[in-house]
Amino acid sequence: MKPTHKSGAAIAIAAAALIVAVAAPMGVASANNTRGKCIGANACKGKGYLELTKAECNKIPGTRFRP
Repeated sequence: MKPTHKSGAAIAIAAAALIVAVAAPMGVASANNTRGKCIGANACKGKGYLELTKAECNKIPGTRFRP
């Protein structure tokens, strides 16, 4: 098996493509209407968590939001 040599440009393009592929979904997830896990003491008793938006979760005292 022959080792293949990649140029620095090919490696840079591959790294940039990977960064763009990972960063794109993160921008969508930070939208205000995105639902996530609202975890709290009494608000989700018996359920573990509620699936709410961050704004809805912030209205319930003693909870924290996890996307």
